[in-house]
Amino acid sequence: MQQIKVCTAFDITQTGINRPYKQQSLPTKINGKEINTVDEWNKFRRQQSNWETVIQVLLFRTQPMQMTDTTIENNRWCFTFVNETVDVFLIDNDPLGGLKQDLEGTPIIIGLDEHAEILPYIHTSGNNQNIWITEL
Repeated sequence: MQQIKVCTAFDITQTGINRPYKQQSLPTKINGKEINTVDEWNKFRRQQSNWETVIQVLLFRTQPMQMTDTTIENNRWCFTFVNETVDVFLIDNDPLGGLKQDLEGTPIIIGLDEHAEILPYIHTSGNNQNIWITEL
């Protein structure tokens, strides 16, 4: 088994808002979060969309298990998961190279609660890096 930690500079807050606003009565409470306006609903949906994007890319190669909730550490959103198949991400002697390759260039939504100016695509290395993946 392989434990992996993912941290992002873009907002991947898990809000549980998994659909667009469709005239739901407001205010409402979903997953313990009170939503008072359509703008709040839309922001929570965009945060959830970023989370879903990262998870969907993980699903290209593996079924992540024992996933933790997202936490904020040093202005980055982080979570961990366990992968049953150790070499599933192995490319060019990098045990996480396949995951980095899969994530590179994936569109994300910015302008949420980020603490830095970032580009609207996932970058796994270089000056514009906005995601960090480590094996624990």
